[in-house]
Amino acid sequence: MKRYKVFILISLAYSLSSCIENPEIFSSCAKLGEVHILTEEEVSNKCSYNEVYLYQDTYYTICFCCFCLKQLPPIDCDGNLLCENVDTSQIQDCRAQFDLEAEYLFSVTD
Repeated sequence: MKRYKVFILISLAYSLSSCIENPEIFSSCAKLGEVHILTEEEVSNKCSYNEVYLYQDTYYTICFCCFCLKQLPPIDCDGNLLCENVDTSQIQDCRAQFDLEAEYLFSVTD
């Protein structure tokens, strides 16, 4: 049990440090201006939240919803879909590249 508590504290410190190291996320992305950063425990108890990623120098959010029956697309801070300017036949490849290369930062809720 003690190891679990240490793991939670380290995870929380890592989550907070990534936000402190990247304060421009909150000033450059209006949709992240009024959010609550979730701990891992809060994420495991939530059914609806946004995951925040950094991909090709752009911040994206992906809405996680346990009631939804499909995977929702990443959306940048301006409300643009990740693969909206890609040929329809290339959308799956575009998303697969995002899944491989995007850096997960943290999860948030309004």
